[in-house]
Amino acid sequence: EGAAHGKGRGREVIACARNADAILIVLDAGKEGLNRHREILENELETVGIRLNETPPDVTFKKKATGGVRFASTVPLTKLGPEPEKLATQIMREYRITSADLLAREDITVDQLVDVIVGNRVYKPCCYF
Repeated sequence: EGAAHGKGRGREVIACARNADAILIVLDAGKEGLNRHREILENELETVGIRLNETPPDVTFKKKATGGVRFASTVPLTKLGPEPEKLATQIMREYRITSADLLAREDITVDQLVDVIVGNRVYKPCCYF
């Protein structure tokens, strides 16, 4: 615990995981019920931007110098509420983005939209033993 915040040698381990092609997590099955090691590890990796066993959302995002925010989707966006364009614009304003093109080709969640806007997330396959 605390690796995501630089505790111990956590930054080294996370840097190694970030650059790996896949992640292999070995857990002690006898103690898993008491210690929640899997949950702790998944939360630490999620905190630093490593998404386990997920695919990147099919969203195109391009920052522009001028022109405002253009939002388009090819599918209905049910997970972003009744006004997805307004929500996307508000999220971009929080990240100080005033001009951009955003095209969603799948129904995405708010977390996935933030991941696309921030742009430093990595998606890795993971096996548990």
